[in-house]
Amino acid sequence: MNDNGTKDSGYLLGLDTAEKNIQNQIKSIRGLLPHSGEIGSEVERVFHAALADALPDRVGVCSGFVQDSKGSISKQLDIILYDKFATLPIFSKGISVLPSECVYAAGEIKTKLNKTEVLDAFVKCASFKNLDRSAQLHPNYFAQPVRFKGVEISSLWHPFFFVLAVETGTKENFYNATRDALEAQPATGALIEAIFSLDGNTRVAAKTVDHPDKSVNDKLPEEVSIIPRLGYNWCSYFSQRPWAMFVAMSNAHLAYAPSTRVNMLEYLGNARF
Repeated sequence: MNDNGTKDSGYLLGLDTAEKNIQNQIKSIRGLLPHSGEIGSEVERVFHAALADALPDRVGVCSGFVQDSKGSISKQLDIILYDKFATLPIFSKGISVLPSECVYAAGEIKTKLNKTEVLDAFVKCASFKNLDRSAQLHPNYFAQPVRFKGVEISSLWHPFFFVLAVETGTKENFYNATRDALEAQPATGALIEAIFSLDGNTRVAAKTVDHPDKSVNDKLPEEVSIIPRLGYNWCSYFSQRPWAMFVAMSNAHLAYAPSTRVNMLEYLGNARF
């Protein structure tokens, strides 16, 4: 039963079970492996498998790099969500390099998230968000414009960036670390959309309301979203079911993702044959 006295849906119960499985696997990994690097790699594998189970079949899950047709390449990314049916890998022998136009989202996985790790995630985010995504076929062949709640975003998909963490510490430490990291960013064009931690601490885009205590300057999140919209702020939020929240919000947004027709000829540059 939920707080309203009604039964939870089968979808929600399935996501709750998945989160428990993730937690149990990570607990076993931490008990068996001695080194943080090895633990991090195995935690990444656990999240990859869980996402592959939770997302539509057309969404591929891997780690690696994203490159654009101008030659720029992202930093190495822990998670890349891409169009499995339209992506033509640039390179895939042991590590994936994918064309930017086919990537829906990317993210980082952190075992213990602190201010340093958040700052690192912002660097990874900028390297991904700043890629060119114009190597598409003639406009007549563009996918339908992306719409979100009836609002047209663009004829090009705007990829989002997220962080999945195992733990973050106290609510106060998480709030301060993410706030300080955000304030340290030189620009607002390449920001992290969402942070979800299995301990409940999250950062999401939210429509806010004033705090009932007038002596508190902070605002409270009212309506949350995985991507920012007009009038939304990046807010600290505590979730009782962070995995369910992340998966459901991601799937709702990915439902609008087009199948991009990439013009791979542009990836050849000025090469002569």
